Amino acid sequence: MPMNFSNSTIYEYAGDLTLIGRDPATGLDRTDAAGIYTTGRNVKDNVTNSVSNSEETMNDGNSQYPAATRSTGKISTLAATLNTNDYKLDAFMKGSTYKTETAETQVMPNVPYTIGADATVQLKFGTENAVIAPDSKFPVLVRETTGNDDAYKAVDTAPAASGEYKVDKATGVLTFHADDKGKQVFISAEIAVADTLVIEEPSAAIIPVFKAILSGPVIDFKQGMRYYQTATFDSVQPSGNIDDMPRQKTYGSRVVNFTMTAPRGDKAVITKRTPMGSMTGAELQAAALKMGFKNVDEAAAATTPKVTTTGK
Repeated sequence: MPMNFSNSTIYEYAGDLTLIGRDPATGLDRTDAAGIYTTGRNVKDNVTNSVSNSEETMNDGNSQYPAATRSTGKISTLAATLNTNDYKLDAFMKGSTYKTETAETQVMPNVPYTIGADATVQLKFGTENAVIAPDSKFPVLVRETTGNDDAYKAVDTAPAASGEYKVDKATGVLTFHADDKGKQVFISAEIAVADTLVIEEPSAAIIPVFKAILSGPVIDFKQGMRYYQTATFDSVQPSGNIDDMPRQKTYGSRVVNFTMTAPRGDKAVITKRTPMGSMTGAELQAAALKMGFKNVDEAAAATTPKVTTTGK
């Protein structure tokens, strides 16, 4: 008879999800900063730990009742609802390399500029002046805003006619002919940038294994207590689709899913609860309303572990 167990923890405030990578050579937890990820207080609503256990009966030929029951499989899953998009989390879950480089390049296509009164344009990256990447093989292209690609051409000397421009790679300044002052153009260029996030995805599919730590303040509505809870899952792997949060004008959320794998020892999950003080009835009701429940009873029911059985 299959049995399902689910336990939902709802954080009073945004909690933390920490993932600790595993050294493939030693099987030990990584201790370097590049091998550890934390969400930084953006667990939005809840973290749910569910366990599904499949069982099979062993019949006794002399009786209509089963002689014994054995477990044929156990699947434990972990799901966390986050309130932000995080490229480092995506890189971790895909087994990609995540690093910050101080000398990188970015191709900036079709950036709108207006040719100045001095017939020049200073390339920009945000609000800062930009320079052309020293080893760039990408040409600096200028086109009309109407889409005409043939209106402008680069020259190596001072522009002698309308539509000509000269590029100073060291300063990121484009000089145009005097007749082109005030015109609007699109400029494409590869510029040098600093403090760039670089994510390198492996060519072969990798499903990394992590130790997952969930922490934050929680409320036990039945006991009327506030706790700081830390749940440590020894071994988890990402599961399901690893999609970015949709880009939209309003706030959104995303769910990240993990499947627990065989632990390295005899303890798959360790949960620690440290009391932070008792709560009055009014405080419990206020907290329940803040979390979106109608009352304390509804909040208590939502956070009570549930066991269901299905089948014969």
